[in-house]
Amino acid sequence: MGDPSASVDDETLDTSHPGTSVSNTSDIPPGDIEDLWEACTIFLDSLKTSAEFIKSLWNATLDDPTLGLSIEAIYQLRNPIHRQPSIDDDMRTAIRLYLGNPSESTYETNRDILLDRLPGANIPTYYKTTRMVAELTGIESMVHHMCINSCIAFTGPFLNLDNCPLCTEPCYDQFRLESTAGKERVPRQEFHTIPIGPQLQVLYQEPGSATHAHYLRNERACVLSEIEEKGCPDKYCDVLHRLDLTKAFEDGRIGENDIVLMFSIDGAQLYAKKASACWIYIWVLFNFSPDRRYKKKHVFIGSFIPGPNNPKNLDSLFPGLSHLAAIQKEGLRIWDSTLQQELHSKVFLTLLAADGPSMMHVTGFVGYHGKYGCRLYCGLPGRCEEQGKQYFPALLKLTDYNVIGCLHGDINVKHFPKASCKQYHKNLRHLISSPNETQYRTRRLEMGISKPSIFSGLDPHSMLGLPKLAGSDIMHLGVLNLTDLMLSLWHGMMDCTHPDDKNTWPWRVL
Repeated sequence: MGDPSASVDDETLDTSHPGTSVSNTSDIPPGDIEDLWEACTIFLDSLKTSAEFIKSLWNATLDDPTLGLSIEAIYQLRNPIHRQPSIDDDMRTAIRLYLGNPSESTYETNRDILLDRLPGANIPTYYKTTRMVAELTGIESMVHHMCINSCIAFTGPFLNLDNCPLCTEPCYDQFRLESTAGKERVPRQEFHTIPIGPQLQVLYQEPGSATHAHYLRNERACVLSEIEEKGCPDKYCDVLHRLDLTKAFEDGRIGENDIVLMFSIDGAQLYAKKASACWIYIWVLFNFSPDRRYKKKHVFIGSFIPGPNNPKNLDSLFPGLSHLAAIQKEGLRIWDSTLQQELHSKVFLTLLAADGPSMMHVTGFVGYHGKYGCRLYCGLPGRCEEQGKQYFPALLKLTDYNVIGCLHGDINVKHFPKASCKQYHKNLRHLISSPNETQYRTRRLEMGISKPSIFSGLDPHSMLGLPKLAGSDIMHLGVLNLTDLMLSLWHGMMDCTHPDDKNTWPWRVL
């Protein structure tokens, strides 16, 4: 084994290598991202599709009819109501029934019981209550067609396709299509998106939640005051204190009236013994304090993606991001019931959260098995098994280890390469200009990137750029991965590959 205190070997690990960043430079200037795409010729179809989704976000507007927002919802986004809605007792009861009952049948059963006990009550039907809630809040579901196998959503470049480009399954019910001579195009599966803009407007209409949302305003003022007095915040007790965000406070990218969000996506198993897996993404509001923002009642649902299969192209689930891009471009008007004034807020995206497999789809990085597999894109090269294809972030060079491409020297844990937005965009440009599949695979290995991220289409002024946008994953590392590895090692159950043999391992009794 090598000396753990040894520094990176400059001769074997070139710090100008495409997979290694050399400095912690600032975010790429806004205009450069579009210039990057305009200057590159893309040859591979899969990368062309990713580029089309990204360019669609650049051109996103609230008035885009393909998003599925009603005229009333768009009007309310641009003209927020300056008061709380007025509702009577019957309407309040109906809303409580609606929010407390997940299904239409349960709602109607409880409604019948109430009307039987109180014949004079005016409790509307489930459908009418649904419409009433949508009218009061301006929150409505945007519905889009989806492949029956959950491969893709028929949005963006896939919008006008009749068949899934991955599994070739038809989008529409063929029996209904044929029996009506093509007049009834009934989708075989749909997914729902709940736009974030109206949800934020409703939040600020209620004085209690608006007051809680002023945490960001107050914390920002404290951070700026401490920076002015002492050069840095007194303590780190919130994600808002990270260096990238304090800089955004200082340079005005995040103002006192702005909104800061985190995006998180994961699969969900709805029932223990049924094939009912689906995917859900949510928005977490950093305007709330840490003890409040992760509570269920304060988390915003972004979209429901039906299963049971995993989606194969998350870019196509972009209506929610297209809506975000539009309100970032226009700004979001909100009525702050605590301040009693209308605010014009920027919606700032600060963090992406997902587990390992999901983060690969979200960021376009190769994932934790790749040679440059760090989800923070730090540039740390991995070492491959002699007989395998998986790379591991081993800092020290093994004795008698001779795998081509992994012969860099020991890496000092105190001197990790730092993530760089400019290096990431330079590497991305090199990848997307690959002239053929062979060159693409080679560059993917050396760049640590498999595709451009859909989040590249958002306003660079209104988010932290990749790779700084990606979050780390402490939970799976500490709770699942390390404990499983240590226990399997101690019990002699850890997998090993030939010529290694468990029978030759030395043992100790602890």
